[in-house]
Amino acid sequence: MSQSFGCLQWPGSGRMVLRAGTASRKFRQGITVDFQVAARDSGEVIVIDASGRLTLGAGGTKLRDLLHVFVSKGRKKFALNLAEVTLIDSFGIGELVRSHAIVRTRGGELILFRVNKKVHDLLEITRLHMLFEIHADEHTALGKLRERG
Repeated sequence: MSQSFGCLQWPGSGRMVLRAGTASRKFRQGITVDFQVAARDSGEVIVIDASGRLTLGAGGTKLRDLLHVFVSKGRKKFALNLAEVTLIDSFGIGELVRSHAIVRTRGGELILFRVNKKVHDLLEITRLHMLFEIHADEHTALGKLRERG
């Protein structure tokens, strides 16, 4: 493994993961408590798989940090998989909005897919479903981003 902008990167795999301390151990054991993100390159789109709790104190800035890495390298299209995100609090809502702003400021797009019912309900209550484009599956999300050129 080589270190790259605070991310673990597996050479040749196109996969970057941000992990920290005990959260990594729990993540490897399949017990995701803290927030984790893993990115994979899908051509012109970066797919980010998120899991755990996007809450204050649970490593919530990892998403924003990862997006900073990619936008600084000129990447503009991101699809965020929220299927394994179990909880989002007000801090997490702020992180989603800040992440969206980081990408939009650089002329990019961030869309969500596989949003579970609990998180989708929260996005509706906070009216953020109007800010984020949300798709049911990865194939549809990637297709929408790719057709926009």
